[in-house]
This record gives sequence, structure tokens and C-alpha cells, in this order.
Amino acid sequence: MEFVNPAIRGHAYLSIPGVVRTALHGGVADDLLARHARGEKIQELEIAWHCVRADRVDEGRPFILSGAREALDQGAPHEVELALRTGMDLLEESEKTRATLLLAEAVGEVGRWEEAMEILADRMPLASPEERVEFDALHLLFRVRNNEPNTATTEDILGQATDILAAPVALPARLHAATAGAL
Repeated sequence: MEFVNPAIRGHAYLSIPGVVRTALHGGVADDLLARHARGEKIQELEIAWHCVRADRVDEGRPFILSGAREALDQGAPHEVELALRTGMDLLEESEKTRATLLLAEAVGEVGRWEEAMEILADRMPLASPEERVEFDALHLLFRVRNNEPNTATTEDILGQATDILAAPVALPARLHAATAGAL
């Protein structure tokens, strides 16, 4: 059902008893999971959302991170931010570092560089050595994009970018470092 007016939509949704809403979300989740299993292209954040609303967090949890990456790649950073800020507590501790990287990237995508650096700083001490390189690459990119006044010379930035590019890290970290070095 689609409503043009969000107030009417919200009123209609909240007028449905909670147990019924949970069951309806469960039915939608079943359909989406079955279609996903058949190979249909389903937005994974939608799967996660319906699973969570159906009190099936364990089924939805894997789709939070993969859906956030998918949405970010499709140019939907606000959706990623909303999903990760509301879903962070649902994630396992081992998933929260990856979620933090995605959240910072989403916030940075909309030009909120300082906030993105703060998000990284809060979680960086808990990162593994491999993840730390990814944090460093994003942080370097945000510093360059934020035009931080003379905190590093061009040679320092290029040196840091080169070090990251030389490390055995995932492609996103390499792209962030290369972009920082090119700016």
C-alpha cells in the first residue's frame, strides 16, 4: 500500500495493532527472503528492515551491512546513515567496526567531513590492524576534503596515501587513499 501523505501513512500504520504489524512484516520478510534466495535483485536494507520489524533480527542482521554497502554504492548515503544509526545496536560486536566505516563513509558522502572523522575516531581504537588501515584511508580522505589548514604538506599526504596503497588492504581503502592523494 502506498500513501502520498506521510502523516496519513503513519496514522494508518499505527492504527494497526502491534501484533498484526509484526505478522505483516513477517509475511513481507518471508516473501523478500524467498525472492532473494531465488536470485532476484532485492534491496537488502528492505529485507533487513522487514526482518527486524518482524522480530527476526538474526535473519535480518546479515542484510544490514550488505544492504548499507549496496545503498551507498547506489548513491543513497542518507538511507545508509539512518539504517546504521538505528541498527548499530542490533549488530554483533565484530560487525560494528565495518558498520562504523560504512557510516563514516555515508556521512562523508554528504560533505560532513568533521562529523565523519569523529565517527571514525570513536571506533578506531577497537579496530584490528587490517581495519586500522581502512580507517586511516578514510580519515586521510576526509582531512583532505575538509581542507584542514596546513595539518600536512602535500608530500605528507602523498606519503600516507602511498603507504596505504602499498598495504594489503581491500579495494575501498585503496580507492580512498588514491583519491586523497589525487586531491
